[in-house]
Order: sequence, then C-alpha cells, then structure tokens
Amino acid sequence: MSKIRISTVISKFNTYITSTANDVESITTPTVQTRFGWTNVECTWWTDMRDKWVEDVYKRYSDKNTSTSVVKKDVRTFIATFRKTANKMLDRAVASPGATSADEALYNFVITKAKPTHRDTPITEKIYPIIEQEGGGVLGFRCRTASDSKKAHLADMADSVQMASAIGRVPANPDDGTEKTVITKAKFQVETSAPGKKFACYMRWYNTKHPKLASPWCGPFSIDIL
Repeated sequence: MSKIRISTVISKFNTYITSTANDVESITTPTVQTRFGWTNVECTWWTDMRDKWVEDVYKRYSDKNTSTSVVKKDVRTFIATFRKTANKMLDRAVASPGATSADEALYNFVITKAKPTHRDTPITEKIYPIIEQEGGGVLGFRCRTASDSKKAHLADMADSVQMASAIGRVPANPDDGTEKTVITKAKFQVETSAPGKKFACYMRWYNTKHPKLASPWCGPFSIDIL
C-alpha cells in the first residue's frame, strides 16, 4: 500500500505535495498533528519539503531553459526521498483513530480499522427462569435477568440459554447424568412426554461462539409435569 500512496508521476506528485502540505499547515482544528499524531518537527518537515519543491526543484524542472538532464535527475531523487519519509509517517496516520475519510481521499491512504476486541470475561448475571405448565407434558420457559422483572430477555453477551435437565429425579449437579441442550431464545417450550413425573434442570446464560463466556449454572429448578 505504501508504494502507491504517493505517485512518482511528476504532475501528480506536484498536486499531492502541495495539497497535503496546505492541509498540514492549516490551523483548522483538529489539526493534522492532532489527527495523525505527528510531531511538530514532522509537520514542519512536510511543509519545508513542499517549499523546496515549489520554489526550487519543480521550478527549475518547469522552466525549459533550466530543465536539464541533471535537474530531471534531481526531481526523481527528491520524489524518492520524500516518499521514503512520508510513507513512514502515513503508516502511523492510517492507524490513528483521528484519521477521517477526507484524509483518506487527500493523502491517498486507507484507514486501518482496529481488529474487533472480544470479551474474555464470563457473563456474571444469573438466570431467572419462570417455568409454567402448558399441558400435555409441555413446559413453558421464560428466562430473564435480575433487571428484567417480567419480560423474557437474553443477558448481555449471551446468544442462548444452556439447560442441563433430567426427568424423574433432581440431579445433584449439572453433570449428574443430565441431558444438555442449547436454546437460542429466552422464551421457549420443552416437550417432555412424561406426565406425572418431575422435571428438574440447571440453567445458565450461554454464548455459542464463545462457550467460555457462559455464566455460572443456576438451580436446580424443578416442576411436576402434568
């Protein structure tokens, strides 16, 4: 990317160095120094290079009377020198949170977006299920957090509910011969086909993409199946 930000075509380079230098020395806030995190020395270098280009190198190149092979070599050397230092500065600019879409267009770079961060702290909210008889061995579940008094709602960072259940007995813990299932809604039904028996379960908030974020198990919760 850094090799193509600043063109080596003389006419395009002239436009680039003059327009960007004008922006660098602009006092409009936030300034380039603030947006890109450049030092005052670096900003001064950029505008000084513009001045040398306009008042000396490009001026001699543009004049037919002075545009010799030596001057043309000076032009190529100047552009190479500018690009080498400027691209290092632009590498920092593209990663700066202050860089804007207007900067992308003017300086001819693509802003580097920070990689999304993933939460690594487990869900701490407890799950509060409301279990209701719906008849025919069907149980209705509405799961909520402590802050949601009535409405079924998944906890923050959870995309599902995990249940460890057993029929006919109350397991001692979530791993005591239970059947584990994951339900992607806070409100759901469980068909037991076991009227007259006891349904018992442990439950917790769960994240299918990041299982380690699961909240602690809560329960056991139990209800007689009708």
